[in-house]
Amino acid sequence: MAWNIYCLEGEWSFDLRDDSSVRDVLGVLARNDGVKNIHRDVATADDLTQYLRRWSDARYRDYRIGYLALHGSPGRVVFRRAKVPIAHIAENAQGSCAGKIVFLSSCAVGADRRQLERFKRLTGARAVCAYTKDADWTPSAAFDLMLLHALAWFESLPRADRWVRKHAKGLYDHVGFTIS
Repeated sequence: MAWNIYCLEGEWSFDLRDDSSVRDVLGVLARNDGVKNIHRDVATADDLTQYLRRWSDARYRDYRIGYLALHGSPGRVVFRRAKVPIAHIAENAQGSCAGKIVFLSSCAVGADRRQLERFKRLTGARAVCAYTKDADWTPSAAFDLMLLHALAWFESLPRADRWVRKHAKGLYDHVGFTIS
């Protein structure tokens, strides 16, 4: 049985005509792998915190993978022009990710390992995965798809990591990636 995905997605552009979204990645996983998902748009750090807190409700216990698709910079997620340290998010959502895996699909957010470790500790996450470099849209979407597939189907995080390294050889290094 696959683990399901709880996705929180930020805005990708100031242009309201731009409909970029990770929904297509989630759709492929749902149609081809049977991975259910919950998708919510978040426009502010408060939105993100609120939805992380709601994720801890018992009714979402089968949604063990958090897919946070947002703009980022080292140790921070970005909402419009506000760069918010991930530790600040974690302080406001303490314990909300207990035992779950969080994938911060945000450019370079994983470059600040100290912030990543603090996020993991404060939220109680089993693991936090993140990009360590800036990543272009299409290669990162392809990598997201492969990583989420592996996380959904392999209960062992090291096994999922090995599968992704094998099947996404060039992408792994191109996007820069870390698991904490």
